[in-house]
Amino acid sequence: MEVVVEVVADKAVERLLKELEHGGCVDEYMQDQLIIFSALAKGKSIIMTGPISLHTRTAIWVAEKLTGAKFEVEENVDDTLKSMVSCEGIGLEGRL
Repeated sequence: MEVVVEVVADKAVERLLKELEHGGCVDEYMQDQLIIFSALAKGKSIIMTGPISLHTRTAIWVAEKLTGAKFEVEENVDDTLKSMVSCEGIGLEGRL
């Protein structure tokens, strides 16, 4: 089956515009990847994103259990689909 270039481009643009509409700093595929870094960091981390994915909810649960860090999730910020994930990290320090 041949995929028409215009169809692929339209889908890519549609997805990009959907993510930009939220006004967050990461898309739905990146938000869960930042959770463990927020938990391990020193100080408070805040991630602005679109709707929270199930992967992100799972990553938060796992990070809290493994590190003891505490997360807060605020959804529908400013009556939009924007969400804010905040975490007070544990300040893990290691040696190289």
